[in-house]
Amino acid sequence: MQSGAQVERTTQYLSGAYLPAARRAGVKASGFFSPVIGARSPFILSLSVYASVAAMEAANLHLTGDKEFQKGWDDYNIMGEPAYSRMETALLRAFGRHTGIDGAANGRQTRGADLRDAHL
Repeated sequence: MQSGAQVERTTQYLSGAYLPAARRAGVKASGFFSPVIGARSPFILSLSVYASVAAMEAANLHLTGDKEFQKGWDDYNIMGEPAYSRMETALLRAFGRHTGIDGAANGRQTRGADLRDAHL
């Protein structure tokens, strides 16, 4: 992303189209993060948790048939007015003892996270 307008448009898409559709597709935990100050900003990092690769594939297949999501995607991707300059995807696997994200372990909703991006 290169401007505040792109960030705002992407934020609206993620909260208004993607997140509700992901929940309908069975994605239980998703989070969106953007830096206050950081290299390559502005950007938004999206994190979604799936029980397995098969669950991720099933959720993605569900999204392709979700008409409400597809309308939001089409509204977001306006030809000639891109909302982003580059999109990257990485598939990560949790360590055996850390198999998920539990933001409500203490009975309260968690509002912080520590995400690291290392380029070696």
